[in-house]
Amino acid sequence: MNNKIEQIIEELIKLDPELKKYREELPEIVNSLILLKPNLEINDNFRAELKNKLIEKMLSSPKNKNNNFNYMKKINYALGGILMLLVLSLPLWFYQKGNDLNKLAQVDYQSFSINKIGKQAFGSLENDSTINAPTVDQAVGLGGGGGMAMNATKESSAIDSSMRIMPPYEIYNYKYIYQGESFEIPAEQMAVLKREKNNNQSGINLVKNLNLDLINLEKFANAKLQNFNLVEDKKFGYYINVNLEEGAISINENWNQWYGENDFQETKIEQVLSDQELINIADRFIADYKINTSFYGPAEVQNDWQMLYEKAADKSLMYIPPAATIIYPLLIEGKQVYDDWGNKQGLHLNVNFNQKKVINVWNINTQNYQSSEYQMETDVQKLLNIAEAGGLNYYPYSEGKTIEVAIGTPSIEYVRTWQYTNRENNELLVPALVFPILDQMENNNKQRIVIPLATELLKQQQNIIEDQPIRILK
Repeated sequence: MNNKIEQIIEELIKLDPELKKYREELPEIVNSLILLKPNLEINDNFRAELKNKLIEKMLSSPKNKNNNFNYMKKINYALGGILMLLVLSLPLWFYQKGNDLNKLAQVDYQSFSINKIGKQAFGSLENDSTINAPTVDQAVGLGGGGGMAMNATKESSAIDSSMRIMPPYEIYNYKYIYQGESFEIPAEQMAVLKREKNNNQSGINLVKNLNLDLINLEKFANAKLQNFNLVEDKKFGYYINVNLEEGAISINENWNQWYGENDFQETKIEQVLSDQELINIADRFIADYKINTSFYGPAEVQNDWQMLYEKAADKSLMYIPPAATIIYPLLIEGKQVYDDWGNKQGLHLNVNFNQKKVINVWNINTQNYQSSEYQMETDVQKLLNIAEAGGLNYYPYSEGKTIEVAIGTPSIEYVRTWQYTNRENNELLVPALVFPILDQMENNNKQRIVIPLATELLKQQQNIIEDQPIRILK
């Protein structure tokens, strides 16, 4: 007997154990309908036909001669269940006849490759439209880029600590002084990498034979599955989003299964877990769910808030987040990947202090790239001038205290950026100079200045900076 038919019958018997007496008749009924209608549509005609066949078989059985009325009720009760099982099972059954379900998505999240192609193969690195203005965090320096630094307090924090924009705050401008060694840019042409998302997906039609009573999805031409969600319906279950088009997976807590009234109390400093405890929890999660970390570095705890906490004169006023972020830094051929604010990029996990569990994971991405050479800026003095001015994303204020900050010898790494062109959003890794900040800045946790080396990006971003007025505070 076909496994799917057997599964349908077993589920039907679970709905009404009395039907087990007529198990011999059920395979024939279900199988006959499948054979008669291989492209089965679950509609009113099918419902009537299935009901009639079930009733006909049951009533014609000698076992039922004296129990016709009772079995009429049982059949009507079970009909809804078997219909639902057919809706869920038959499309997969038909699809499985010609395809391996394990290959539906054809997205490989385990491999790593770099495919070299021709020069400037990605077109212009400049965007079609003006780059978006800095976010609030970037402007005020919480992300490390702006000129205004701020102490985060309970009074200035909302539910999401990243949205803190209320005073008290102090105004600082930073003057960067290069104290590193001399260096050179090794080549005029260097490789820019473009992440391949999911090229195989274009050839997969996942709605074949999936005709529901609500609508016939087969009528939509070339319909492809773009993303889907899975939800664990259990205590501490997860909500998983798989974006097949982007080649990306994210995991979040299934909110209803995680939190009660007592889980939203103010976090105390004694609840904060040590870095090693946090890393152990993250490592266990990675191992349990078999997430590939072969192209990532060892786990690191992001504890910028603790630096502000330690510097605070009155620690009782400081906001303590309920969770910590752990990152496994992405390494491409030994080079670190950063964003343009100097933050390491990679696999991120949040661990809740109270639950001592991972609550979300993001940046589980495919790691296959195309590589194309582009022109790089080789004028070292020009690059130093940009670094000493605070980088491409520094916007000074017209007032405030000026602090001198030392920066050291840069290394050549990658900066993660995006290319918006022809209505597409391409993720690029561009060679960049990463200058370490040697001094701990007052009320600012910025650790690096990142300058992309691609001449196109330097030209575009410098043009944007020249159009930005100096920020004047009332």
